[in-house]
Amino acid sequence: VLAAAPGLSARVGLHRGAAAAVTLNERLDYFGKNVLLAIELMRSAGDDEVVMSDAFLADAGVRHVVEGALGAQALTSVSLEGTPRFRLTVPQAP
Repeated sequence: VLAAAPGLSARVGLHRGAAAAVTLNERLDYFGKNVLLAIELMRSAGDDEVVMSDAFLADAGVRHVVEGALGAQALTSVSLEGTPRFRLTVPQAP
């Protein structure tokens, strides 16, 4: 079960798709429109939220794991700039 630590928050954006990978100065980096969309999703997330694209949740296996671990009611459908996305708020630790 996901739980946020007191005094610490995270924002996560999840998307799937093709990306270009380049190694420069011994560092692997990724580029492309799908990478930019994942960054946009992360930036749209609030503290302790995960925002997932519809492309990410379209995979039946991914959706099964997310809904199985957290319950379908944990996902909130939102539309950002006309694109459907799903928001998940991570519960606070007791």
